[in-house]
Parts: sequence; structure tokens; C-alpha cells
Amino acid sequence: MTIQEVAFNGLVGPTHNYGGLSLGNVASHRHARTVAKLGDGFQAICVPETRVSLDEAVRSYLFNSELLSLDAQRMALIAPSDCEQVPSVQAFLEELQAGDNPICEVHFLDLRQSMQNGGGPACLRLRVVLNAEERAAANPKVFWTPELDGRLTDWVNRHYRDRLEAKDLGDPELLNESRTALDELSQLLGLGPVYPFQKPTTPLTISFAF
Repeated sequence: MTIQEVAFNGLVGPTHNYGGLSLGNVASHRHARTVAKLGDGFQAICVPETRVSLDEAVRSYLFNSELLSLDAQRMALIAPSDCEQVPSVQAFLEELQAGDNPICEVHFLDLRQSMQNGGGPACLRLRVVLNAEERAAANPKVFWTPELDGRLTDWVNRHYRDRLEAKDLGDPELLNESRTALDELSQLLGLGPVYPFQKPTTPLTISFAF
């Protein structure tokens, strides 16, 4: 397996085909607590502080990018659009794309809506690679299709409040709405009763002795 890793000042960035850090860190449950084994195919791409400062790296979310294979030799880097707004980062990525390495394409995605809704650019790294056998064993209802996209969009439109204020957190109806939404979502995705409130509770039996 070829590992493509980007490092900055000792910090580990995108690692090819893993939704976390490097093999030895938090790459996946499968590789948790193991030591990274770097074969002959390993190629490190370092971003020196003289090119991109720590502040610029943080502001651009550069190291929340993801590497994807185009074929056996070429890769694409999927980066937050914030990288385009920081000149030093954009310049580095342009040179990276033109340089002697497998990264031949760089694509930018606007993740601001995700970040404003409580998410963040790390969603680019949330990627699980499955082989054919693993995919066949997985629940088919969780894989994206145009039909599923439409059903999820309808679910969001029906269940998401258009605003949420601090005082709403004390409203019991918010809890009911949330549980109704989660119950419908788990059914939509064929997950079964995954939340405690969906599972039957054992009746409390009280006996009295005289």
C-alpha cells in the first residue's frame, strides 16, 4: 500500500485513503495503537514554515484536505476553499500541483455552510475505504443515491428548525422534535433502533410484603 502524507512543522496532515492522521495515530480503528510502517512507496511532502506560517495553515484549513486516487499513479487533493483566500497557501498548492509528485489536481470546496451549522472542514477527512466484499456486507441504504438525496433533503426540510436560541434548549418540545427526527432518520437509513429512546424499556415492578 502506498501512503501519501503531508507534514507541517512536525504536524501530520492528510494521509492517503485514511479518514484521520497517519497509521500509528488515529487513522482508523483497524490501525489504532499500531506503529506506522513506511514502505518503499512512501513519499513525504513537507510544507516549510518559510512558505506557509502556522497562522496561515490554521486560517486556510490546509491540513483538513483529503487525498484521493485518480488511478494507480495520480492523485487529487480536495481542499477547503479557504485555501484560495490565503495567497501563500494558494501559491504552494499551485506549485505542488505542478511539481514532481502524484498530486496532479487540486479541487476547492466551499465548506462554510457546514461550518456555520456546527460542522467543519474536517468533513473532507471523513472517508472510509471499502473493498468489494466489505461494501457488499454493509447496509446498502446508507450509500448515497439520487433517491436517498431527495429523501434526506425532505427529512431536513420537515424536521430542522430555521433558528435555535438558548431559551429553546429548555423547551420539552425540542426534545420530542429531535427524537421524532432521529427515529425517522434511522428508519430511512435502515439502521434499526440505535438510540436509547427507541429501545423498549423493562417495566419497573414493585412488590410489597406484609
